[in-house]
This record gives sequence, structure tokens and C-alpha cells, in this order.
Amino acid sequence: MKSFAKSLTKLFYVVLLIFLYGCATNNIDSSGGNLKYDKVCDVETRILKSYGDTVRVEYEPQKMIAADNMASEYCLSSRNKVSTKNQVSCDGCCRATYLCKTKNIDEELNN
Repeated sequence: MKSFAKSLTKLFYVVLLIFLYGCATNNIDSSGGNLKYDKVCDVETRILKSYGDTVRVEYEPQKMIAADNMASEYCLSSRNKVSTKNQVSCDGCCRATYLCKTKNIDEELNN
């Protein structure tokens, strides 16, 4: 009876390990690439929120350069600083956080 309980416990741990492994893997399609998002993004590139030296921009994934330019213009005109991309998350539409930072004097001398 004791050996049956041990076997049952081992089986439980093996099944649990397989289950946890399945939960931890990425969603990969048959070609080996990540699955595409189901959501379609149809928004104009826009500033969602700005507060102090931080600006949050929403944009379509293919319009990343426009979003970078919008953040750069905001930081330059409103804060007299340069923009640096901080965090990005995309789930159909992308939302990026930019920080407005003071130009480094060494960078200005090298340009």
C-alpha cells in the first residue's frame, strides 16, 4: 500500500510538472514565429497623457516613427528637452512611455 501511495504521488508530480511547463511556454505558430495579435489597431497617433517629463503615446505598430517624432516634438517644445523611449507595450495598438531628458553637454559637443 505504501508503494502504491508513493507511485501515485510521483505520478501527480509528473502531471503537475507537464501542466506547469505547458503554461509557461510562448504561443508559437507552425512557422516558428510568435502568434499575431487578434486585435486590429485603428487609431491616430496621439498623446494619451503627459505629466511633467513623461509623455504616453498610443499608435499603430507600423507608425512607430511617427510616435517617436510626436514625443520628440512634445519634449522639445513643451519641456525644452530630448525624448527617450522608456517602455512599450503592444496588444493590437502600441502604447509607449517617453521621458523628456536634458541634453548631455558631451553629446552636444560631439555633434
